[in-house]
Amino acid sequence: RSHLLQGIRHNVQINSLGGTVRVEELEWGEACSHLCPPFDVILLSDCFYDTHSTTKLLKSIAELSGTTTLIIFAHEDRI
Repeated sequence: RSHLLQGIRHNVQINSLGGTVRVEELEWGEACSHLCPPFDVILLSDCFYDTHSTTKLLKSIAELSGTTTLIIFAHEDRI
């Protein structure tokens, strides 16, 4: 997973988003308070490939969000 995070951090850097975007690793369902929620925006892409982890994912989203958090899910069905 570290190579994925490096790629995301690189994209943040080349798009000059370092002052507004933070990239952190999170295992769904684990404690999130160290990330200092709530967040303004939570963006998820292709996260619903394993239905067994859906409950953990939703727990994390609930812990990371607040009443005004914008949550965006991006998904493409792949057969």
